[in-house]
Order: sequence, then C-alpha cells, then structure tokens
Amino acid sequence: MVSRFPSKPLVVQFLVYWGADLTADPSTWTATDLTDRWNTAVELKVTEGRSEGAKQAETTECTFSLFNTDGQLTPEDARSQWWPYVDAGTPCMWIVDAGEGEHELFAGYFSAIKPTWPGRSRHLSLIEVRATGVLERIGRGDSPLRPALARAVMADNPAAYWQLNDDRNATQAANAVPGGSPMVIDDRGVGFTMNWSEVEGPVGAVRYPELITDDGYGAQLVGTVPDPAAPASFWQVEWWWSGNGDPTPDVCFALPIAIDVTGSTVVHVDVPTQKNNGITGGSVLARLKDATGSAIALIGSASDGLTPLNDRWHYARLALTQTAPTTFTAALYYDGALFDRATGLSGKIGWPKTIRVHGFEPVNSGLGPPINLSVAQVVVSTVDRDHYQAGIGYAGETASDRILRLCLEEAIPCTVDAGNSARMGPQLEATLQELLAEAEATDLGRLTERHFGVHYRPAETLLNQAAAFTIDASRRELREPFEPVRDLQRIRNEWTLKRTGGSEATYRDAASQRQRGKIGDSADISPELDSTLIHEAAWRTQISMAPGMRMPGIGINLARSPRLIAPWQQLQLGDRVQAVNLLPQHPPGPLDQILEGRTQVIKGRRVWRAALITSPAAPYTVGVIEDDQLGRLDAGDTDRLAAPVAAGALQLPVMYDDGTLWSEDPVEFPIHVEVGGEQIEVVSITPTAGDAFNRTVPSGWGTPDSGQTWTTTGGNASDYYVQGV
Repeated sequence: MVSRFPSKPLVVQFLVYWGADLTADPSTWTATDLTDRWNTAVELKVTEGRSEGAKQAETTECTFSLFNTDGQLTPEDARSQWWPYVDAGTPCMWIVDAGEGEHELFAGYFSAIKPTWPGRSRHLSLIEVRATGVLERIGRGDSPLRPALARAVMADNPAAYWQLNDDRNATQAANAVPGGSPMVIDDRGVGFTMNWSEVEGPVGAVRYPELITDDGYGAQLVGTVPDPAAPASFWQVEWWWSGNGDPTPDVCFALPIAIDVTGSTVVHVDVPTQKNNGITGGSVLARLKDATGSAIALIGSASDGLTPLNDRWHYARLALTQTAPTTFTAALYYDGALFDRATGLSGKIGWPKTIRVHGFEPVNSGLGPPINLSVAQVVVSTVDRDHYQAGIGYAGETASDRILRLCLEEAIPCTVDAGNSARMGPQLEATLQELLAEAEATDLGRLTERHFGVHYRPAETLLNQAAAFTIDASRRELREPFEPVRDLQRIRNEWTLKRTGGSEATYRDAASQRQRGKIGDSADISPELDSTLIHEAAWRTQISMAPGMRMPGIGINLARSPRLIAPWQQLQLGDRVQAVNLLPQHPPGPLDQILEGRTQVIKGRRVWRAALITSPAAPYTVGVIEDDQLGRLDAGDTDRLAAPVAAGALQLPVMYDDGTLWSEDPVEFPIHVEVGGEQIEVVSITPTAGDAFNRTVPSGWGTPDSGQTWTTTGGNASDYYVQGV
C-alpha cells in the first residue's frame, strides 16, 4: 500500500529561475532548487482567483520565508552567487506532492523581498518574500498599448510605415520605422490643400489627413523607401482610404496610391479608385506600366455592387511575388479578401522605391468641384500578411481569441479552455490590463493565472457542469467557521450595460425591486453588436439575483480529509463545488457553488488547509434544447402544491392554473423538479381529476374518467348532456 499524506509528510519543492528571459517560453528557463532554504516555521500561503464579491480577475499572491544566514538572498548584494537576479521579477515555483502526484501550488514572480534579522542576530537572517502572478506586472504602469494596426504592422519589421496620423500643425508625415524618411508635401504647382488630423479613422479616435485637390491630378505626398539588404522576392504596399462627395464629372478617379519601382520591368504602379455617376458601382484597379508607359497588367475590376468611395474606410494591398527568375505574380486585395490576380507576368518585381499619395483625377474635360480624399496607414513590407482585421480593431473576434492574441503579442504565456465566447467590438487604445478586463467582462468568463502566465475560461464552460469537488459535512470535511449569510451584498436587481462607442440597455427585475427596492449596477463592455446588450443585462441580473445564502468562505482541512486531496489537485477556478449532508437547520439540498477563488496554507510538512471563495451555481444551470432534463420548460410560478404534504411523502398533489399540462408519457420519466428549494425526482404523473367526455349521457354529465361524480347546479337536469365520440 502506497503511503500518502498525512501518514507521510508532504513533499514540498521550491524552485527559482535566476536570470530567466521573461520573453521566452518558461520551458527554456533553468531552475535552481532552494527547498533547503524554506523556513517551515512560517506559513506558506497562496491566494488565487477572485476575492469575495470581486467582479474581475485579481493576481495570485504567495508569501513565504527563506533562510538567508549566508546572505546569498540579500537583494543588491554583489557578493551573492545569484547577483544581480535576487530581485523583483525573478520567476519561482512551489510544488507539492501528497502521494497523488506532483501538484503545482504556485508559479509566479518575486514581487517583494524583505531581509530580516530576528533578534538582531548576526547568526540568523531570513528573507520574507511576496510573489505574485503575471497579472500584477500587467497592471503596473498606465501606458496604453499602441493601436492594434500599428502593433500588427510593426511586428513584421516593415521597410516603411507612414501612419499619417500626424497632428494639425504637421508639415510632413512621420515614418514609424526608426530612421525612416518622412512623407513630404509636393503640390506640383496645382491647387492643393492638406488638412492634417481632419477625418476620423476606421477605428477609435485617431484622425487622418484630408487631401483636397482643387485643379485635378498632380498634388501629392511623397515618401522614399530604403533599399533592401538583398533583392526581394516579395514585396507589398498596403493602405487605407476614404473618399466622399458626388463628383460632377461622369467618371472620377481617386488615386490614393502610386508606386515608382526600381530594378524592375514594372516602373510605375498606380491604383485608381473609381466612382461613376448615375450607377451604383465603381472599380478598384492596379495599373502596372513599363518605362514607356505601356500597360503590363491591369488587375482589379468594376462592379455594380462595389462602392469604394462611399464615405467609409477601405483597405487595399498590392503584392508582387517573384515566382521564377523572369516571371512574377501581382495580386490585389480589397477589404481583406483577394480581389484579383495576374500570373505569369514577364520580368522582375524590383523594389517600391517611391510611394506617392494623390488626390482625385477627373478623366473627362469637365473638372468639377473639389473632391476630398483621406489616406492612412501606408505600409511597405516584405512579409506577405494582410492587416485588414487589425485595421478594424479585430472587430468580431471572440473574447477568447482576443485574450490569447494580446498575450502572444506581449510575450505573456497564455492558455485558453475550449468553448464558445462572446464576439467583441473593435479593440481600442487602452492598457493591456484594461483590454484583458474588457474581454473578460464582455464574455463573463474567468480570467485567472496559470504556470507563469494567463489562463482564460470562457463563460460557456461554466454552464451545466457536474460537481468537480464535493465536501461531505457528515464526514467532518467542512472546517469551521461555516457561516453562510443572506444579505444584499451581491444582489443587483437592475443592470445597465453600455457598449464602448455604441448604445446602452437596461434590464430590471420589477418583482425584486418591489420587495427590496432598486439595487442597480452598470458596466461598460465591448460586444460586437448593440443588440446583445439587453440580453447581457438580463443575464447579469439573473446571476446577481441567484437564490441562496452568500458564503464568505468554505474551509477544508486536507490533513484531516485526505480523501479530498486528489480531486482538490484537479480542481480549477470556475469549477462547480458542492457541500452535502449539512446540518439540519441549513436549507435542504446540497450547497451548490462555483469556485471563484481559494487560499491554501501549508505549514511545515504536516499542515495543509484551504478556504474556498464561491458564488452560487444555480444561474449556471441553463436550458439545452432536446436535452432529457435541461430541455424541459420551467413550470414557472403558476404550478404549486394543492395541499400540504408530510415529510417523506411519496405523492404530491399539484395544482396548475395556466392550462399547460404535465406529460404522463412513461418515456419522459424520470424528471427532476425543485419544490421549496428541495430537489425531487418524479417517476410518474397521474391526473387526480380528468375527463375526455368519450360517452353519451342525457340529463347530466355522468361519471368522469377519473371516477368522481359531476355535480350540476342551476337549471334543469335536461339542460345538461354529454354526447362523446
């Protein structure tokens, strides 16, 4: 028989990763075992998840004490063999083995190191350590992340990147690539107006220039692209534009981009965007020309449904690929999708040396009035990647995907449980902590920490769970104090939700407000659509109106209840937990909860106790279409006991008033109902009174199918009769 805790002492291990590269995968770090320095007289305490009543993720905290008599763990001491890494930010891990396999108790980072000298003795020195999860580091500082598009573009190390988001008094457009040349204005002697920071961009509050050409084609912004270190086999130019107005000419071309190419058969590319008067369509074209001005290729098309100049922002990407020494392909992408491609073109792709941002070019003799054009986010790159989704702030991506993407962009380890999550609105400029919290609040899942990084559990995974951890009070597995309380701390009977940059909606529970008064709350979230707000507000109201008493903490002692150790080590935040066989004065049935947080204390190798922070699980049991149990409609408030029943009764008289019949079909059973808070399994239903009137009776109604007698009142007996089938 294998000896386990508490018969055998806990096996505890403490590892430190001196000099770890926090941008690298934790599996690449080198561990140093410092278990022999653990001061077992002081509690090793780990608190993770949400505290009582918290609405969002909180960092894990681990506190402990280590021996430091040799001074090797004193910060800022160059005599330490681990100098200069005895410092905040160094990763550490606690592992415990109670005979059920190794269990990661904590994995995080030194947050504070405090040397102490008990009794001011030179022969005994300790350090008190506070370590935390990655969320504390994420929460430090208040600098917002760069906009989603800028982050995505710069991750590809572009050759040139003119965002064109310069302020109103700018005289040139900055290049976001360090050392890159700016774009400069060249009006070429024609009427030209550059209104910087004039037009709101596709996402967020960033504004871009408006170019007004008063006298046809010619005015431009010009940018130079540095040569690559070696001839490129691929290059792409991408940009955003928005045009407005209804031009007087029959046909009007906007010329957002023109490209001068060196070392290529193609020496010039321009991409006009056409709007036609009198029809609903337009065109987006890329014209590739040789040194004589002759066309090499024309890619793109016109369409009645194409509206490239409709006061909205559009995205285009022109990509040239050298497929063979003297053959290349040109592809044009529009709003994130391949629009047209030309293959087997003869020549070399060269390099896009000069980028020109233009105005409008009327193509008939009547020039018409000024037409306005805005251009933004011009990028030259050798990486074949489309940035349309980044440009719209990844609108429509799920909360899970957003959390995972943000963490990967910031080199933060991240895991996400499988499951559906809410679709998000556009990612705006905010801190990483704010963006993660926004995704969590929109989906109502659980953002936590796991193994030096972030973990996300989508809201869907909280629904209809089986109990993952059960505490049996009759086996003395419930530790004192056990003090449930019914109060208003968590109750909210009205919720107002506002979508970032959108509308708002309010849901209220009128019955609760009549009983308790109004207890309202609000939140800013970022779903993809305003139409979901009312449903989300109703869901939050249901969660915060859950029946049952609030549990400030549920305590267990793993040394006294070793049966619980194996399921405890598998238990995850967000799992369903139950306490059963409670004292008789507690309401009937199990205490049914969702694990929101927990605190664990280990002292020496013989003490291991814990406290669970929970919330009611009832709201997370939801209907499932065609499920044998969860697919049944709620009886609502109209069905009730017709008469009192004694304890232990096996039959219940039920009265219903809304005309909805209960099924008597044996294949539907068993079904589960809740009566007065107690769960009951129903194995059959028989009507106490019922009549199909399948008989013929003169002067009365006769005897009903259920055996009682019909009694008539008023009139004569001959006034009553039954003529059945």
